[in-house]
Amino acid sequence: MNKAMSCLLAAVLIVLAPGGSGTLAGEAVGATLNGDVNCSGRIDLADAIFSLNHLFLGGEEPCPFIEPVGGGPEVEALEAQLAEREATIAALRAELTQAQVELSRSLGDLIRTQRDLLAAEARVLELEAAAGPCGEEVEELRSSLETCTVELEASGTELEAAQQEAADARQQTEAAQAETANFAALLDECENPREEFTAPALQGEEGQRVAVLSDKIDLLKSILPTTVEAALAQQAASTIVLGRIPAAGSGERVLVYETTTRSVCSVGLCEAGDCEGAELVKLHYSDVGTAEAFEEMDVGEPFPVFSQAVSPIKVTVSRGPGQQRDEWTLVYDTRSKSIVGLRVQEGYRPVPEGAWPDHPDFGRGNGLVMSVVISGAELQSQLGLATGPRITRLVDLGFGQILVFFARERLQEVHLLELEAFQSTTWKLRGEILRFGADEDPYLRFAEIKELTQEQDAIIDGFQPFVNPTDDSIVIFDSVSNQFLKVTSTGPDGQGRPAILFGRETLDNLLGARGTFEFSSAMMRDNGRGFLLFEERSNILLAFDNTLPEGEDSLSLLVAAEAITSGRIDPSEGCGAEEEVEDPGVEVEGDGQGQGIEDPILRFSGQGTLEHRLVFDVRNEELLALNLLTGRVIVIARSEELRAATGSAELDLTAVLNVGTEEEGVQSIRVWDNASSSLLEMDLESILAELCQ
Repeated sequence: MNKAMSCLLAAVLIVLAPGGSGTLAGEAVGATLNGDVNCSGRIDLADAIFSLNHLFLGGEEPCPFIEPVGGGPEVEALEAQLAEREATIAALRAELTQAQVELSRSLGDLIRTQRDLLAAEARVLELEAAAGPCGEEVEELRSSLETCTVELEASGTELEAAQQEAADARQQTEAAQAETANFAALLDECENPREEFTAPALQGEEGQRVAVLSDKIDLLKSILPTTVEAALAQQAASTIVLGRIPAAGSGERVLVYETTTRSVCSVGLCEAGDCEGAELVKLHYSDVGTAEAFEEMDVGEPFPVFSQAVSPIKVTVSRGPGQQRDEWTLVYDTRSKSIVGLRVQEGYRPVPEGAWPDHPDFGRGNGLVMSVVISGAELQSQLGLATGPRITRLVDLGFGQILVFFARERLQEVHLLELEAFQSTTWKLRGEILRFGADEDPYLRFAEIKELTQEQDAIIDGFQPFVNPTDDSIVIFDSVSNQFLKVTSTGPDGQGRPAILFGRETLDNLLGARGTFEFSSAMMRDNGRGFLLFEERSNILLAFDNTLPEGEDSLSLLVAAEAITSGRIDPSEGCGAEEEVEDPGVEVEGDGQGQGIEDPILRFSGQGTLEHRLVFDVRNEELLALNLLTGRVIVIARSEELRAATGSAELDLTAVLNVGTEEEGVQSIRVWDNASSSLLEMDLESILAELCQ
């Protein structure tokens, strides 16, 4: 058996010994094969050792590939070596099994010999103790005992040798397995090159990363406290986010309008993560309270319908020289065509928590003041129109002034509304249209835009205008000429004058020539150097930087369509993993990291989060993060996980709000879902992910 095991050991050493190399590492003679990193003219184990020596011990650099990484010869060679190693491991395992069998046999022989020895010793003792002529028999037994002892020692020596051979075989097997794993890792790296990058991701275990802080029942219970929960569960709810307001003491609340009951409520964001004991959902105005507020201003329509199409804006208005400034949220009521203001005031008509509707101040404020800034009838009167005009956009200019855009079929003018605080039962807000010059001109006429663009018509209310803080100009988009314009307040009276910011040719160069472009809004950049524009037909995100010197291209492509559609990166998926999509929609060729998806509709958050901009894809119901430096699009939460948390078959995330950081690289966010009338809690962290190439 010793001889057989020695032969086995020699055979294993011959198999595992690295082959000789005709060229020493470092003697560069030129690589002829991909994977020949030591320029030996062949691919063997020495190449892997040379690579590890270079990577971890600072050895010489390997020879360059003659073909791109992942080429056929290198992969085939690695696969051949991997197969050879697997065969070697199988042979070693067979030898190890045989050695273990022989070891078991030796152990059996040893046990049997020990039994015979014990039996002989017992017989000797019996004979010695017995009286009679048994000397010869005793001597025979003693001789037999000595023979058994010699055989036992021989068996012990063979057993030790077998154990040593088994240990050697086991070490060789483990070394071969480690070498095979190394070859498998090299093969995987060759077939799937990777690049590490920082990405935001949800914290927590799968299925517990999205939590609901408040839901539809909480909202409706604050509005209808006398209704049982079973009935509230069956009642439909529909909400519009109006913005954020300060909370009593510290923190903020999200302000929402429930369209079914025509009620204004606010929901605490729970910045500290502890909502116990807090008045999570608070009713401010019911339909009755709103009707009373409208009646004070002689508004003919008592039942408001706050608009979602006309985005609410936040303005700051002073109460007078040297007095405090109040922050108001302005919304548009589509039924009365009125502009309505809302502001926080502690102690205004307080209602105890849990009070029923018979309380005199129930639904009539409760810490929030409502003021009709200007009614539809007053707008009609000040503009001298036969019927009330429909408002399409509101823009805050600062200093208590807002621009009012109207539906073009009724009024092709933009007017400036000056705001003034006045004291009634409390401080409220009113507005008056400001005219310019002796001819009582508006702030801006559509005729001036047509003259500038040389078009028959002008349509500027499809895009939410905004004030560019770099030069205080108002940026608008004319969808007829497909040009971005800026309106600057000029002259002593501050009347607006339009000019071209960048024209159709610039957009054609970046987006490709097409009939029309679709832009609905812009987002200010966190670095303060311009704004972002998302073109909805091409799915391309652009960046405008007007701090660049004149003559340089201020408009640039930031995130390509491929990254938004087919190139979404999910850090939870490994390289080579294929995502299963039930309904792929429009097929778009990708890079293996994602599948073609249905044409997205993106809703951007208003602020950066962990150096990314969070975006909700309305059509595909995914929460995404856009890296504005690299152009990567990262999947934060898929629709399945979001719907599982809300319990709703649909998703409509309308507001993504940062609420503070717990530590570096961690950001807590709150998300309002209109579909379920729920406030969601998520914690994001920066992780090191792998980008498959």
